[in-house]
Amino acid sequence: MKTLLSLTIVLGIVVLLASPSYAVLIGDPVFPTITGNVITLPDGQGVNAPLGLEEFECDLDSGKWKLKGELEYTIDGAAGIVVEEIEFDPDPTVTVDFSVTNLTDAVQTYSFTVTLPSTPGAYNLRYGRIITDVLDGTAYPGDSATVAAPENGSIYNAQIDGAVVRTLQDYDFELTAPALGANSAEDFFALEANGVAVTQDIGITLNFTLTPGDMASFLARFDVIPEPATLTLFGLGTLLLRRRRRL
Repeated sequence: MKTLLSLTIVLGIVVLLASPSYAVLIGDPVFPTITGNVITLPDGQGVNAPLGLEEFECDLDSGKWKLKGELEYTIDGAAGIVVEEIEFDPDPTVTVDFSVTNLTDAVQTYSFTVTLPSTPGAYNLRYGRIITDVLDGTAYPGDSATVAAPENGSIYNAQIDGAVVRTLQDYDFELTAPALGANSAEDFFALEANGVAVTQDIGITLNFTLTPGDMASFLARFDVIPEPATLTLFGLGTLLLRRRRRL
């Protein structure tokens, strides 16, 4: 019998530069918002964390705003969230990198969103990608770890102005690791026509279930760009999807 006490979440978010056209001084910057819920726990088990100027500093060399230090949140004693890194500038590109360890004694369903206020415009192209990892965290004979898309849902949900415009790793996607082992899966949609104007923000929502005692890790990216900036996107090269931590 597994005796487990709480939920620990390590969350890392990077909003990456997609165009060199913005200078260091960008007027009044707008900042990301982090929201999260453990859906299978009672109502109110969540976090809503708009971030402000006091948490950031501007790098004069790159023009990016960077988090000064780690941020920590709790979800009513059931979850601990540590934001490890955030970088952003006005271009609408968002990358989410975080890990979740389920320390309860049951399968849980999670939902986490990172929203980035964006400059309004008709962004003609979009691109998205996700790497999902799962790690078995218990040593019971025959045990395994599974992360999966929720019923009739998707793990990866790219959003414009709060509406889902593209999904990846749809139901019935699931990824299983053997006892004390790990497994990984990757999916993406290539650069494609967007056709959805941005008026307020873009974001990524990750919805998933996770078996007790185990860890899931995600690296997901969503870009919306004007067509002339296509070469800029590809110029990011190694920044496209580079995990800082591997299971």
